[in-house]
Amino acid sequence: MQDFTNATREPRIFTFTRRAVNPLELRHQDVDYLDIGHGLALQNRFVGQTDEPVNLAQHCWYVLKIVKKLGVQHPSMWLQALLHDGSEAYLGDMTKWVKQAPEMQGYRDAEKRAQRVIYEAFGCSTAETPELKYADALMVRYEAKWGFRGDFCFDQPEYDQPLTREELELVGEWEPWSWERSKTVFVLEYFNIQHKLCEVSGCSAHQLQDSRWPRGPHGFPLQAGHTERYSGLQAPPRGKPTPAAPAPPTGV
Repeated sequence: MQDFTNATREPRIFTFTRRAVNPLELRHQDVDYLDIGHGLALQNRFVGQTDEPVNLAQHCWYVLKIVKKLGVQHPSMWLQALLHDGSEAYLGDMTKWVKQAPEMQGYRDAEKRAQRVIYEAFGCSTAETPELKYADALMVRYEAKWGFRGDFCFDQPEYDQPLTREELELVGEWEPWSWERSKTVFVLEYFNIQHKLCEVSGCSAHQLQDSRWPRGPHGFPLQAGHTERYSGLQAPPRGKPTPAAPAPPTGV
């Protein structure tokens, strides 16, 4: 456990894996896939104002799905797509139309810096592919139209376009996921991509294992096909409160 005695001396957040992190000066060693998956699954798109919750982890998975359908084949680019909103796990999500305001320049700078560090920490290119940018914009349009039942008003021409049949086919079946399912699918997809990267680089699969590898009820490592039977990665168990010491006996 880290020493948090002086944690208030600079901007800090406390993460799911129990790290004290300065998101304004994010470092490679601060970044953890579980913190990203957990943080994104618990944050909703459009600052939570949609009719039902639409979380960021699900958004990232669908962006990855579309990137694959567009023909991107290298696992490092898949990982880039999965992690493309990773900075928001540390800085929080902010709707695009507020983020673009001149007053938010400091936030944009911090987000850009944090996202670059995340890409570097996972060995991804910091230059996002055209397919990723297109898939991200497509999901913004889809989620806004679904989340507000068609009432969302875009004020930017590049977003205010009706969804075509081809675009709907790219998205495929969609419904809002629970945060537990979203986190599970996100983390399992992360491991699946790491396995593919291993196949490309020639590393052995056991090098990817760690004590937090998601497992089913019988202890076997889970794969993507098992997500429906797995409710999500759990937080570390909370310590039990220490019982009070008995009062000293009074004099006889």
